[in-house]
Amino acid sequence: MPLRLAALLACPIVALANPVATTATTPPAATEVSAPFDLRTVDTSIVQVIVRVNNDDGSVTVKQGTGVVLPNGYVFSAGHMFGTYSSVEVVFGGRNLRGLGGPGSGGVRLQHSSHWNPDKQKIWFFSGTDVVLLGGVDTPSWVTPARLSRSKAKENDLMTAVGLKDPQTPRVRAGNVTIETGKASLPATFEVDFPSTHGDSGGPVFHRDGSLAGIHVATITRTITYTDGRQEQRVSSLAYDLSELQLPR
Repeated sequence: MPLRLAALLACPIVALANPVATTATTPPAATEVSAPFDLRTVDTSIVQVIVRVNNDDGSVTVKQGTGVVLPNGYVFSAGHMFGTYSSVEVVFGGRNLRGLGGPGSGGVRLQHSSHWNPDKQKIWFFSGTDVVLLGGVDTPSWVTPARLSRSKAKENDLMTAVGLKDPQTPRVRAGNVTIETGKASLPATFEVDFPSTHGDSGGPVFHRDGSLAGIHVATITRTITYTDGRQEQRVSSLAYDLSELQLPR
């Protein structure tokens, strides 16, 4: 039976129930606090994804996360938000999202909402991942799609993640890969040394050159034991590596 992270997660962002024990000889390096590239080159590709899910009792749950736009109307997000979805809304936040352009960046603030129709448009769930791909999304002409990387995440690579609290309020975090692709807790995932919060699910994780490395799906808490006996709780982000995914034609 294919592994589906959706079965492991009860909400958009979750700390794994059983912390993972790790041994280390030195404390972790300080997390980077700024992105190594101009985030205005990718700001219009970052979108809010709003999913309405039908529950067994007839009620509807609304889940909010993040997504990233690729060429030809494709949008990547996190599969665990979908479930028995009834509708999906993709909200484009416009150029120079507040916080991405820096002080005095100015620029035009545009917003566009695309209602993705499951009866008319396509959706792909990639087996063994928590990645979902929406097809045929109505994308505004002012959007610059993200550039998909073909390089796997390696240990110590500097990564930048963006999640949206709302279309105009991004959360930007930068840090280093602590466990590279192929060695993390799930196949085709990597871990980065910064925490995340609700709304970050499906958010893009970028390489230092601005190319799209992965999609954020969860938070992991680890117990780090140092050689002198000290212990520390370390929170990391788990992301699916997109470098080997083949987009539909």
